[in-house]
Amino acid sequence: MYIKLGFHNALVNGRRTLMAFFVTVAAALILTVSLSTSSGFLHGQHLLLRYYLGGDITILPGKLVFTQAELNNENLALSWTDYPEPWQNEAPGFLARLPYDGWFTTEDHAGAVDLARVSEAVQGQAAVQALYPYYGIPAMVEFPGRAAAAGKLITLRGRDLDIDEYWQIEKYTPSNSDVFFTISTGAMVSVPDPTPDAMLNMLQAFRALDGQPVCVINTAALPHGVAVPDVGGELTVYVPKFDGLEQQYDFEQLTPITLQVVGHMSVAVSTYEMGNGFWMPYYWLSDAVHVPLATWQQIAALAGINPEPQQVSQLGLVLNATMLATELAHELRQALPEYTVLTAEQMMTLVTRAVSQAGLPIDMDTAFHLLVILITGLIVATNAFLLIMQRRKEIAILKSIGASHWNIVTLILSELVALSLVASCVGWLSYRLPMALSLMFFEVPWQEIWRQTLTVGGQVTGVLVLGTVVFGLIPAVHAARTPVMEVLRDA
Repeated sequence: MYIKLGFHNALVNGRRTLMAFFVTVAAALILTVSLSTSSGFLHGQHLLLRYYLGGDITILPGKLVFTQAELNNENLALSWTDYPEPWQNEAPGFLARLPYDGWFTTEDHAGAVDLARVSEAVQGQAAVQALYPYYGIPAMVEFPGRAAAAGKLITLRGRDLDIDEYWQIEKYTPSNSDVFFTISTGAMVSVPDPTPDAMLNMLQAFRALDGQPVCVINTAALPHGVAVPDVGGELTVYVPKFDGLEQQYDFEQLTPITLQVVGHMSVAVSTYEMGNGFWMPYYWLSDAVHVPLATWQQIAALAGINPEPQQVSQLGLVLNATMLATELAHELRQALPEYTVLTAEQMMTLVTRAVSQAGLPIDMDTAFHLLVILITGLIVATNAFLLIMQRRKEIAILKSIGASHWNIVTLILSELVALSLVASCVGWLSYRLPMALSLMFFEVPWQEIWRQTLTVGGQVTGVLVLGTVVFGLIPAVHAARTPVMEVLRDA
């Protein structure tokens, strides 16, 4: 009876209830966005870096990055070790001092990424589109114009064209009408360009020249004072022989390989402020020289390396749903504790840190998530308090006709919970439905879409309803205990 009368009063005071409803919807929407985006990143984000690294998630040998929980683990044996030069990957791209200062890692760190082990770990993961091994060979190169650059160790990196084309960089180019590269008689004429066009045209040139001795140079990584080899010119790299018995490269046996430079590349992955609001691009400082995969396999065979390696110095996971990247990376860190597993978004964070050994002292994703929950809880608490205080007169009337304290508290909480349930569903669906359509566009399986949507829906509803009960209980009890005459006198 009392609950029925309370809902009647809620309808009478519809304007206040409607306002409270929309406030709760806004809280549910904020929480839904937080939960949805905290699990990964939008498909077009960090495209150049993802393309360059060869994956939405990058797996590196050894432990290069630690969480605070790992550092506090008393059973985790840590030691400093030197970065071995033949171990070529993109780690120095975000840990610039790594080759000079070494790295802090576990004593039993992995020396390479086992493709079979990772394949087993991602078995059944619908989000994983492909595995992209880092096809790399250490090589020596001499750049003209500066003696200090003579004998510089670089990585000769093969590009898998079939996987590279999956990124569909042309969708994100600012203009398809501008031609920065022209393929002509086996060479390209280039104009320096930090936009996705540079990567797209590199891919087009490699497709046309696959198997030929051609390369693209990352000009951002060249030492200061070194003249950039002209497009159409030649670059000689010296590839060491691989000793199968010792499982190491013999730099006393170098085979010269002459490559034609068909393009220059600079990948701007971030920006930094120079002062007075002036921002400069931050380039990916990898010294890798890129060649088509068929070309790389020919060179690998010449050096005595398996063209289809079972162990690599870096592995990329290409995802068909980047919104699942953080969640999947977390699962892989548990399954592959001897490796470093980073999403492109986490890599971007580490790129801007001027430290020799990167660390993740806290899970920023979790911290932000908890902050949003706290803000949402405060919104719900304020909403519940205002609703209860505005109905003190109605509560007094109910008490005057015989309603007990328990009846009043039950009535108030029932109304608040009902309002929270409806509002949370509206706020949750208003964001998740468009996201479900987006995931369908990227061919994410229906089962995974439903799992994500219902998981977020349950979390949003649970947080709002629990917050309503917790924050609404105290003012409800206080209102139920207020004497009737005091309430009527204040009214």
